[in-house]
Amino acid sequence: MTELEKRELLLEQLERLSEAELDSKLTKLDDETFAELSHLVNRVLEKERKGFDRFFESISQTLKYLPNFLVLAITNKYIEPPIAARITSKLPIKSAVQIAKGLSIDYICNTAIYMDESYAAELLSKLPNKTSKAIILALCESHPLRLLDILAFAEPDSLTRGAVQIESFDSLKPGLNAERKETLRKISQL
Repeated sequence: MTELEKRELLLEQLERLSEAELDSKLTKLDDETFAELSHLVNRVLEKERKGFDRFFESISQTLKYLPNFLVLAITNKYIEPPIAARITSKLPIKSAVQIAKGLSIDYICNTAIYMDESYAAELLSKLPNKTSKAIILALCESHPLRLLDILAFAEPDSLTRGAVQIESFDSLKPGLNAERKETLRKISQL
């Protein structure tokens, strides 16, 4: 991976963390300063997240013993999508699928953007086709770049479900990194 590609990945990571476009001043930083900034952000995140993994693991273990209707009621009313994504990542995929089947498409989309890409792709592949397609269409509208990141890990049948909105990415093509371009190429060939 070239230095330019590493920088692009770091910029994308910072954009994802901030949930906003980065100020142009950040993109103009020299490589050394930019690398230091990136390491600082990662250290702060590690410090802030320390101990939470065990907490989310405990919650996911507790959820295994609750009936799904209760888990769904709690999730919809009290658990915000970023927290739901962290809890979900600690659940076996089978449990996550059962819970996701009872959640709204919007809630799943808002949670998927915070999930690990490979886990989100696996979850999409295990959901019923109708639900999966609705999620892909919603993500295509609201978070197209995040959708490409998720679909990079998807099985071919999941890619087929996403291919219906391929033209949605046309305006984004010039700014895509190599990995996203490859995912888009795979989708367009199906």
